[in-house]
Amino acid sequence: MFKYSKDGVSVLTIQDTRKKKQSGLFPIKIQVVCNRWVSVHPRL
Repeated sequence: MFKYSKDGVSVLTIQDTRKKKQSGLFPIKIQVVCNRWVSVHPRL
């Protein structure tokens, strides 16, 4: 969906299509990659 990278740090958004919310929308996850270390943060 969205990808931004600067100085070795990347921020990506991922649409989680496995579960649909009651509103009919899908949740978004934010993934941060820094020096090959990956951290995924679930968001509403």
